[in-house]
Amino acid sequence: MVLTLASQLPAVEFVSETAKSADALCESVGVGGRFDWYFGNDTWNSGAIAAIKNMGVRYIRVGALGEGVGNSDYWGYINRIHIETGVRCVANAWWSSESDLRAAVTALKPAGIYALEGVNEAFDNTGGPGGYANALALQKVLWSIGQDNGLDVYSWTLGGPASGHLDMPNSENWCSHGNIHPYHWYGNPDETYLSQRGSASLWQGFDGRDGHAGGTVPGFIGCIRAQEVPNKPLVATEIGWSSGNNAVGDVSVPASAKQRYYPRAMLECLNAGLERTFLFCLIEELDRDYGLAFDNGSLKPPGQAVANLLSLTKDPGTAFTAGALRYALQASVSGKCRNIYCYSRCLATQVDAGEYDYFRRHLVRSLPIRACFRPR
Repeated sequence: MVLTLASQLPAVEFVSETAKSADALCESVGVGGRFDWYFGNDTWNSGAIAAIKNMGVRYIRVGALGEGVGNSDYWGYINRIHIETGVRCVANAWWSSESDLRAAVTALKPAGIYALEGVNEAFDNTGGPGGYANALALQKVLWSIGQDNGLDVYSWTLGGPASGHLDMPNSENWCSHGNIHPYHWYGNPDETYLSQRGSASLWQGFDGRDGHAGGTVPGFIGCIRAQEVPNKPLVATEIGWSSGNNAVGDVSVPASAKQRYYPRAMLECLNAGLERTFLFCLIEELDRDYGLAFDNGSLKPPGQAVANLLSLTKDPGTAFTAGALRYALQASVSGKCRNIYCYSRCLATQVDAGEYDYFRRHLVRSLPIRACFRPR
């Protein structure tokens, strides 16, 4: 299989680019959740494992240390998930002591731990429990633990606008990967943080058109590259959309839109060069309406859409180097055509011909588009 992604094309475009193996998409996608909470609920306990199997992801994001449960029991549960599903995990550190983190890494090695992650959504650089002065101080400890155990080390993440990365210190020497949470907002960038959350497409999150910018620096990638992590590979340990009424007030999207946006996010994050992207979240937490699966592990429509795309592109096969792919794309109306997926003789395209107004809650416009793909 071969995967090729094109972005923002006019009605007719001739393109030549380096193809990607289809399986590269499956390797780039994981899912996150509060597995320590799942452990404490009998239904979630087995439901999370069923959901991972049903979705077909290869990676999960977990907490290094459980909250409200015995850590040995929690680590045993993560080990069980690995044994029953084969997934590997990245463990978020939060403000945990070095001794606790080293114990967690030792306990999670049988669970396929491959990375540690810095503080989750630190809104500033202030330290927390564990005696750390700030997020950078913890990051240096994580780097030492990662080096000792052969693990990747992801940098901390921020909650809020992408421009917050411009105020964070450089962590290039203490991480293997820079880390972003590119939730997508839509509307007036002068409005409050929560009022903007939930934009129409991931595309906006990377070019600054929705206010994810600091001055002239565009979007999440531009902002983290400006100072914090200039050169290391990038990952996104959370991305997602809420639907319905939710307890924390995030702007919601219709369920039908959510079903489109998660697969689109998978493709566009890969297209943007992110090495791995974790969808948020596996099973519903605190009535926030982000969940991709029900408590019993059966998939909601957005989760099923994710599973379908992963199933379609799953093709480990024999290792090979993809060459150049030359093609022409023609659409029946002028629009933005992206995410051209081609394997063997099958083709699926996504064409943005409509836009959803999140504040007026209606589809602004919807145009039928036919796209024609021709190899050259």
